[in-house]
Amino acid sequence: MNNKSLIPMPDLNLDDIVHLSKENEKLIVNFLSTSDELHTINQFYHVYIFNFCQIFYHFELDTNDNIRKQNGLNGDEFIIINSLLINLMSSSKTLVDLLINFDKKYSQKLEKMINKIYDSELSYILIMTLRNFALHGHIPLYFNQNRYSFNLDYILKEGENFNFSKSSKEAFTKIRDEIRNVYGDIANIAFTKTLMDFHLNLLKIYYQFYIENQSLLESFFKSVELKLQKEKRKIKNGQLIIEIDGELHSIIMCSKTKLFKKLMQEAKINFYDFKKQKLKSRREKN
Repeated sequence: MNNKSLIPMPDLNLDDIVHLSKENEKLIVNFLSTSDELHTINQFYHVYIFNFCQIFYHFELDTNDNIRKQNGLNGDEFIIINSLLINLMSSSKTLVDLLINFDKKYSQKLEKMINKIYDSELSYILIMTLRNFALHGHIPLYFNQNRYSFNLDYILKEGENFNFSKSSKEAFTKIRDEIRNVYGDIANIAFTKTLMDFHLNLLKIYYQFYIENQSLLESFFKSVELKLQKEKRKIKNGQLIIEIDGELHSIIMCSKTKLFKKLMQEAKINFYDFKKQKLKSRREKN
């Protein structure tokens, strides 16, 4: 559902319109903007989740990176898997950007945590770098000997004219050289494991976003909702009509505090469920 709707109000009673002081008008604008951003973040979270699930719906993946196409989508397997992966990369980058931009106005703690993951988790730096890599016309997945992988030799060679960040290029070059020296082989990074590791990191970031902002946002929502409840006699059909800067806005009078808790609980469950699933899979493999 869209976070904004434009609707006519032919039967509006002018006495039901709430007129605000300049101070309260600024507060309500911030309230509406914050609610709108949270709604958008949640939508892009589900866009990302959908893209992740699409890969596993249309392909059967195992830990040895043997991949078999299933469930429709006619066409070249190589093109389809790269297309689905690029969709996932794009939606994950958009989601992280939305989280960071929102957090900068409140807790200002999330970006530090994300930077730590970027510097320490190969899966995260690889997927985020390859999103830009693909955006500039390069295919991210490598296919060789009936297996898909992220091939660092291919990525570094194909991307000679691509503007890698200093940290990502150094990380890729270091790992490539280590694999060459130890195994005497080309640097193939497992596709399935990388995808699963990245997904866990993204779920962790999304859940941490709610943890860092919980106290500030719940306090803010409660204070605004208390002010709005003072106009409860003007609430019609669960909505309050407010004039802001000469425009009428309809506010649906549901608790944003409860909504925030619901979104946070969803993020928590998804993170811990997937974490348990990964641990179980690792134990079974060993």
